[in-house]
Amino acid sequence: MKSSCTTTLLRRVGTGFAVALAALTATSAQAAIPADQRQFLIDFYNHTNGPTWTVQNGWLGAPGTECTWIGVTCDGGQTTVVALSVQSNNLTDPVGAVLPDWSALTGIRTINLSGNNLAGRLPPIAGLPELRVLNVSNNDLQGTLPSPAGLTHFFLYHAHNNQFTGSLPALPPTVEQLRVENNQLTGPLPAPPAALVADASALCPNQLTPSTSAAWDKATGSTPWYAACSAPPAATPVPTLGEWALILLSLAAATLGMGALRRKNF
Repeated sequence: MKSSCTTTLLRRVGTGFAVALAALTATSAQAAIPADQRQFLIDFYNHTNGPTWTVQNGWLGAPGTECTWIGVTCDGGQTTVVALSVQSNNLTDPVGAVLPDWSALTGIRTINLSGNNLAGRLPPIAGLPELRVLNVSNNDLQGTLPSPAGLTHFFLYHAHNNQFTGSLPALPPTVEQLRVENNQLTGPLPAPPAALVADASALCPNQLTPSTSAAWDKATGSTPWYAACSAPPAATPVPTLGEWALILLSLAAATLGMGALRRKNF
């Protein structure tokens, strides 16, 4: 019966229309992510030397295949990227270069680049409203930590074992874990988020400014939280104008004294 119906359809509408209809059906079944998200993935692959990744299954495939690329997860409708997880996959990049701008990933929830050989800098994350997890630990990343301020779902920030410098950014109240140990961070701690989980964060070693905080003590499981942090380097005092004047007078007096001694001896 099915064969008979198909034959009748072909006779009535023609084989050309049937072929076009089949192609349209196949295309609609394989939804594509937005063009700017696809372009980010391509830029990211090229920037991190994709051909040398340990695994690169599917990457740079035809439009509509992005959700099958290894490490890429899309929403149920396969129309937007919700996770980029390419941890421990031999990603490398130019030292000090900024990773491609990922602001096109407006629906992304998880970014996991941990355990690679990245040595560049991170772009801002404030424009990723759905972001929940950022894990860039165990790389050689440098520069400052991007601020998660304004991210209302953000709860896990892992950036330990890198080369980050500068101070810690302000944290939204939803943050449960903050791991930034083994960097080169300085300055004061941000206010402790209300959602911090006991014994789940780590702040030292770094050169953070010691302060009293029962909340951070509890979050790190260390009392005080800065017990494993080295002291910030002491600032070298700069002589004031008055001190410079005294130094110059001392030098002048010493010079005059030496001149008088020479005249006496000769």
